[in-house]
Amino acid sequence: MTNSKEYQREHLRELNRNYRETRRNGKCKPYKRHFSPITQHELFLKGLKHCRICREIKSLFEFYKSSCAKDGYRSECISCKNKEHGKYQKRNIKRLSNYMREYMRKYAKRKRQENPEFIMIGNKKVKKRTRPYAEQVRWTEDEIKLLKLLYPKNGITGVREHLNKTDKAIYRKANRLGLRRVR
Repeated sequence: MTNSKEYQREHLRELNRNYRETRRNGKCKPYKRHFSPITQHELFLKGLKHCRICREIKSLFEFYKSSCAKDGYRSECISCKNKEHGKYQKRNIKRLSNYMREYMRKYAKRKRQENPEFIMIGNKKVKKRTRPYAEQVRWTEDEIKLLKLLYPKNGITGVREHLNKTDKAIYRKANRLGLRRVR
């Protein structure tokens, strides 16, 4: 039997050979040994993995997936990766904000032209209102009288047939007026 260090070196060479054959688009980095290859394999069979940053053994569910890695998971756990990303954002805040500003200048106009029925509120894409807000919400005196008359006996479905309002609007107005359905 050969020396264990020689075996580990040979095993590492074999992993790197396999890596060269299976790498995708040149994005992957060669395999580096952080932990004994035998132990890593045994951990993987148990559904565990060793984080290279915090040096803890964690479940595979605590690692992001990666097509470049031999076992299919990144070498750092999710919490360590998120901490690194937060540090990166703090270090490069000016560059990232300038990038986003330029991106929005460049593409916002085109997006508005392509999707005129949508508007951006904050970072959410919201459909434009078809009629002004005041027209949608206002209840006339006749509608309120009809609601007071029909809601206690028929509930939302009975009122919906007579009024052009959504269920949510009917429910809210009935609650504001203190109406309850009689059973």
